[in-house]
Amino acid sequence: MRVTVYGRVQNVGFRMFVLEAARGMNVAGYVRNEYHGSVSVVAVDTRDTLERLLMALRRGPVHALVDHVGVDWQPGNPQGLTREFEVRA
Repeated sequence: MRVTVYGRVQNVGFRMFVLEAARGMNVAGYVRNEYHGSVSVVAVDTRDTLERLLMALRRGPVHALVDHVGVDWQPGNPQGLTREFEVRA
């Protein structure tokens, strides 16, 4: 699953929120800030688990304001993923 989260999602603890949620679900992948102010998430697991993570992304941490979430469901595992979810620059 590739997700782009738009709104007030940078400088509000969003990446750490995603990191904790994803690691708590044992999801592989990463989260990173994008130059235009959004946050990108790449996550790999079962559809049910990814749906739960997606619900958390739509909510976000307390100080975030999520305006829109774009989701692209893609089969398979992207290259370069480690099993442990991480924050990327």
